Amino acid sequence: MTSIRSLDLSHNSLSSMVPLWLGKFVNLLELDLSSNLLYGPITYALRNLTSLTLLDLSHNNLNSLPSWLGELKSLVHLDLSENNFTYVEEGFLSSILSNLCHLKEFHLSHSNCQGIAFKNKGTLSGCNSYALESLNLDGNEFGGLLPTWLAQFQNLKYLSLTSNSFSGPIPFSIGNLTKLSVLRMGGNILNGSITQSLVQLVNLQLLDLSSNHLVVSFLNTWVNSRICNCTMNGLINSRPQVMSSLRYLDLSHNQIIGTIPDSLSDIMPNLLLHDNQINGSLPNSLGKIENSYSFDVSNNKLSGKISSTLWNLTWLVWLHLNNNKFQGKLPSSLGNMEGLTLLDVGENHLSGFIPSWNGSEFPNLQIIRMRRNMLSGSIPSSFCQFIGLQILDLAQNNLVGPIPRCIGNITGMTSAYTPSPSEDSYDWDDEVVNQVIKGRELEYLRNLQYVVNLDCQITSCLDQFPPEYHPSQD
Repeated sequence: MTSIRSLDLSHNSLSSMVPLWLGKFVNLLELDLSSNLLYGPITYALRNLTSLTLLDLSHNNLNSLPSWLGELKSLVHLDLSENNFTYVEEGFLSSILSNLCHLKEFHLSHSNCQGIAFKNKGTLSGCNSYALESLNLDGNEFGGLLPTWLAQFQNLKYLSLTSNSFSGPIPFSIGNLTKLSVLRMGGNILNGSITQSLVQLVNLQLLDLSSNHLVVSFLNTWVNSRICNCTMNGLINSRPQVMSSLRYLDLSHNQIIGTIPDSLSDIMPNLLLHDNQINGSLPNSLGKIENSYSFDVSNNKLSGKISSTLWNLTWLVWLHLNNNKFQGKLPSSLGNMEGLTLLDVGENHLSGFIPSWNGSEFPNLQIIRMRRNMLSGSIPSSFCQFIGLQILDLAQNNLVGPIPRCIGNITGMTSAYTPSPSEDSYDWDDEVVNQVIKGRELEYLRNLQYVVNLDCQITSCLDQFPPEYHPSQD
């Protein structure tokens, strides 16, 4: 039995400490104990397994990380994620990263690790070169500065440090990791300027610097990135200009001031600029954006008329214009926006009648929100043709007359209706809509796709509320 090369005991509900007898399998190359109920420290007996190339202890309840794991120098894949490591031996991370020359994947995410992650300064000297391609420390409580020696991992393609307490600046040397395709550092307390060396990451596809206190001053040079998520930073001191190759730009929850430049349409298809202090009007150039599926400028200080060219974005799925100071009338037609799923123009100063849009041309529209404007007239019966409509919020306007009886026939508002999954259903996770349910204003995020609500608050219409739909079912 001691000649076994591979041992897989994963997904067996094993409830014990890591067995000591495992130390007898000195020829073992692969050991997978993931997704069990193992607890306690990682047994010292595993120190004998010096031939291991794969060690997977993820998804257990282990509580102690020993630095001697750094002596298993044959390791290529090491996964310790999803545990409860309340004790991490001093120097553990440095021992792993410095000594395991052949290690390609190291995952230690969501394991309750605390303390200063990287204590040693200068350079790593354990190996002539490092094979590491993927490092994931997400969802812990690691703190301290990011070391400059991270740049020694020249083969690194995936680096994720989100939701920790790393502080200080982003090291300039990070720009030397030219093979990086994913760089996540959101949810920390990083500060200072975003080093311009990041523009050297020519293979970067996703950049997440959200929830920090960073200063951005050179966004126009990020021309080789495809995705930038820079939400919740403390200060942005210049507006983005030209990032022609970017696919997705999220600068929400910042302190961006000023107007949206015409050149913004040259950056990328998908723009999330909500929760800032942007003023002025929407430039007509936005209508030139191709293949855009998301546009969110909610919770700003934008004003003027909604640019008519905005309705030319035929690929648009999510459109948030709410909580600004937009004026004027809504367009008589939604153009060719056949994929539109969410339209939120609430909390503005829009006036005039609600247009009689042809709902049959927009089978995907599930949310129409026009709350708290100055719209007048009645609810058009053509809204009954929006067969997938689940939320219709027209409250706090100047509407009169009854709710069309056919509203009660809308399939999306029936209790038996279940939204059909689509290839893009995951995108619902990023959408936020406020709804007043039974007198309480609630923010819906993760479960938004399953919310059903009709809110008109028209005094003159209450006696004529269609029996097919009952407010008590909200």
